[in-house]
Amino acid sequence: MNSIAGIFIVLAILILSIILHEIAHGVAALFFGDDTAKRAGRLTLNPLPHIDLLGSIFMPLIGLLLGGFIIAWAGCRFGCQDIFIFWPSRARATHGAGGAVEYIPRYL
Repeated sequence: MNSIAGIFIVLAILILSIILHEIAHGVAALFFGDDTAKRAGRLTLNPLPHIDLLGSIFMPLIGLLLGGFIIAWAGCRFGCQDIFIFWPSRARATHGAGGAVEYIPRYL
């Protein structure tokens, strides 16, 4: 998969996977009453609201140029807002697991 088309296919799949992962966190928080991600416009398939200049562009680029390990993160720098949540103990666990649970349908 060294062709240019192969690289673009891998990048498209990677971007879609990251977006679905972040949406899953937001939906899990929304389920428990925290609408922070919804108000920030992060419950969308549009990749622009999820991009963080440092974590989504510069860090992966530096890692790629140095030929080493690539570290990246999405633009969501806020966690669950406890003031909006009912049942906070379960909400934190569900919000954290929301991203991991999103992987299950991919492998079924």
